[in-house]
Amino acid sequence: ANPTISTDDADGTTEINTSRFSFENQVSSSLTEELALLRGRDASGTRVDVAPAYNRLYWNFTGGINAGEALYATNYNIKEKAGSSTADGVVDEKDAQRMFPQGHGDAYGHYLTALTGYYRLLTNINFTWTPRAEAVTVLGQPVTVDFQDERKFAAAAGNVARTAQQIVSLAYRQSYQDDPAAGWAHFRDTKPTNTSTGVKSSQGFDEWASRSTQGTLFHWAIGNALLPDEDTYHTGVQKIDRGTVPELAELAGAAASFQTSADNASSHLNPLGLSPGAITFDIEPYWITSLGQELADPALVGKSHFEQIYVRALRALTNAAGAFNQAAVMTRSLRGQQNQLDDQNTAIVEQELAYVNRLIDIFGRPYSGDIGAGKLYAQGYTGPDLEHWFIVDRPNDLVDTSAKFTVNVTEATALKPFTGDANAILSGTLLTSYVDSLVRAPQTVKTVTVQPGQFVQYNDVWQTGGLGSRAETGD
Repeated sequence: ANPTISTDDADGTTEINTSRFSFENQVSSSLTEELALLRGRDASGTRVDVAPAYNRLYWNFTGGINAGEALYATNYNIKEKAGSSTADGVVDEKDAQRMFPQGHGDAYGHYLTALTGYYRLLTNINFTWTPRAEAVTVLGQPVTVDFQDERKFAAAAGNVARTAQQIVSLAYRQSYQDDPAAGWAHFRDTKPTNTSTGVKSSQGFDEWASRSTQGTLFHWAIGNALLPDEDTYHTGVQKIDRGTVPELAELAGAAASFQTSADNASSHLNPLGLSPGAITFDIEPYWITSLGQELADPALVGKSHFEQIYVRALRALTNAAGAFNQAAVMTRSLRGQQNQLDDQNTAIVEQELAYVNRLIDIFGRPYSGDIGAGKLYAQGYTGPDLEHWFIVDRPNDLVDTSAKFTVNVTEATALKPFTGDANAILSGTLLTSYVDSLVRAPQTVKTVTVQPGQFVQYNDVWQTGGLGSRAETGD
């Protein structure tokens, strides 16, 4: 979840930070939103067995002044794409689905899916995993690289562990009770079994601590099993063993952090790792003596313990606000960069569309009989008819299209050039006199003979039964 969402104008001269969050109205708090983005949501509300979102958060165009819709569109920079099927002049959930086809959330499931292919191979009796270096082609030359599969497995497992660490930490914050008499039950998910799906939710701190620890241990064991303890036969990039894959050590550290979180919960420590009722006690060593006051913080000299802690807390809050504002500025800069790219792409698409429309104006669209499987144009083609542009509809049987005929055309002769001041001519009596000169100009009659078209063919001649009709006729 992004706690630094800011609303701003186009050039950033006005910027307002807000405590609102993107999926307000779907979830109750920013903490719940962040958990949903990390682990997905349960089936206590919206169903989780419906594609394409499943257990992820839906695109938050849910309506309502307090629904977080504006913050969602700002945070995820939802906009239309020129030429897309969702471009209808309104930014809505269809545009959001085009940008995020599967909704939002369940990072844990995403990384866990990345490991699925490896485990399928490992459990297949017809496959034997042999660690070895690989060669990739770079500009036509084979380049030996280290063990990509083994490292990718360890990297994906590390991502799963890091995501689990965040989930365990947030679940602890969500279920913590500042009561020495509180037991362990509030750390478990006590929601009843969902009657529509028959699934019992297991999203509490207790379940996630157990799940994360066991999963990390399992991934660590598999990663070690894929790699030798020490590779004494290779050097350089070809040397691959348990010591050259740093993610294995990270998995061990993650497992230790899960145990620490469980121990803190068992000891009734708060999410900061402190005992209930604990206060900060730290004092400036030179706060009262004249000796060494040049080393002391001037803001703390002569202050009481409360005043010293207050000054430090105020500084910490100021630093937090500064970090908040800087994060908001950087987020806006990223949105601005994406907007510039989108504007450039939009200009290209619109220019291409204008070019295609001009071709359609000239050549027209294909006949319906030329569109479809096994025909000149593929099904769904809506562009110009660049191949059969010369085929036209027969006017009617009353016109002999094979005979030539003559037409008398009247033309003016000896036209005078357009001279003088253009503004005066267009705004005064000079314009009237110039038009009169055109009307009174000498005229002549010219006879033009029109020959039958040499390129034009009629669609009922080109194909028996005709080609149907054109959606648009060209010039």
